[in-house]
Amino acid sequence: MNGSTKESTVKDTIFTWTNDNKYKIVLVGDSGVGKTSIFWMYIEEFFPDDVSELKVTMVDFKIKNIVIDNELIKLYIWDTAGQERYRALVSNYFKGTHGIILIFDICNQNSFESIKNSWINLCKEKSNDALFILVGNKSDLKEKRQVQEDKIQAFAQQNSLPYFEVSAFDGSNIIEAFDKMANDIKNKFFPKASKPKDTDLTSGSVQEESVQKEEAKQPAKNPNRQSVTLKNPSSNNLKKTAGKESNCNC
Repeated sequence: MNGSTKESTVKDTIFTWTNDNKYKIVLVGDSGVGKTSIFWMYIEEFFPDDVSELKVTMVDFKIKNIVIDNELIKLYIWDTAGQERYRALVSNYFKGTHGIILIFDICNQNSFESIKNSWINLCKEKSNDALFILVGNKSDLKEKRQVQEDKIQAFAQQNSLPYFEVSAFDGSNIIEAFDKMANDIKNKFFPKASKPKDTDLTSGSVQEESVQKEEAKQPAKNPNRQSVTLKNPSSNNLKKTAGKESNCNC
């Protein structure tokens, strides 16, 4: 991958953030495959003792900061309910999405079939040119595997999907999967040679950002630009910023 999330050699680095550096990522898959556990392991770096307490009714939303090529990026990550009765409503959140992570349980054949026969088609229909990656969860339970690796690889190759086997329980490969998604989004939607567009992460609509000129004597008054000082930035070590999405009607 072209982008780099490796730790900087500079002890104290100043990064500039603008509204251009916002990536919207949605997690989808059947109920029980571990979407919410992956969501919390990546954002908060812990596996909940009682997963049922974190059960998503329809959608949950949090933000995580990472650094790619010395740029501070805000990942707007949406965790969605997997029950079939919610799919029509959940699909509304695909609009304006930069990346979709298709998640199944390697110990549940039906969850993989659901990705193949339902989720990927729904996501492609409702999203606008979003990128996809495929994630098989529960790699720590390989002795209970039902989904054969050759079947997974054949499906991934057929649909040009990067594939990661992860464990929400011990955190294996979760950072790598999100790093791959973030770097691919940057390369496709926000190349350095072009002027990025701002995405309305609530409605999914894309619009040109209107930015007022910053006054030379009062740079802090520009609401779309902040100077942030981070120590030893990396995708693994950054402090996380998490919060509920205020405009969600779910």
